Amino acid sequence: MCPLIIHYPKNAPNPKHYQEGAVNSDVVSLLDITATTMEMAGLPIPKGMQSRSLLGKIAGPARQFAFSARDRIDETVLRMRSVRGKRFHYIRNCSPGEGFATLNSHKEKCFMIKPLMRQLLDQGKLTGPARSLMQPMPYESLYDTESDPHEINNLAQSTNPVHQQALLKMRTALDVWEVETGDRGGIPEPAEVVAPFEKEIHDWFGTPD
Repeated sequence: MCPLIIHYPKNAPNPKHYQEGAVNSDVVSLLDITATTMEMAGLPIPKGMQSRSLLGKIAGPARQFAFSARDRIDETVLRMRSVRGKRFHYIRNCSPGEGFATLNSHKEKCFMIKPLMRQLLDQGKLTGPARSLMQPMPYESLYDTESDPHEINNLAQSTNPVHQQALLKMRTALDVWEVETGDRGGIPEPAEVVAPFEKEIHDWFGTPD
């Protein structure tokens, strides 16, 4: 986990612990920016808001996990869920056969690394982690970000008790989060909803072969 470097204002609450430019190594979510800016503006944080302030004055208990979600982007349907803790990162790929190499016209046109990697893969020139990245993602991935910060070695099948305990804990946490938040990602969008996006992206960027 990369440390979060926060430039706290000089009049921040509890300045003894929150100096300007201090490093916050807590588990944080992008959602926390909302509560933080509300506190800086002197506004109350509504009950039930998933965001928590990073300033410390009215911060809730430190997060054990931060959750992330991805569903359809443009014409590309790729549903993934993620749980991030202090040490481990758990990813669930809910779209079998998909992954980094899944076609997205915008990325193919604007990020030349994608078509280049496809070309090198076809030529047999990709090896190691780069080649693995172009393969479909497994249903579950678990990474130890302390020993493997680039998340190369998937530990989901590891027999190490520490890894298995982390896998079970984060898998369960994600199941609970999906229920508590009413996650609707598992409900497929009607084809007539996706079709206009497919046409728009094709008209803008073209559809690669």
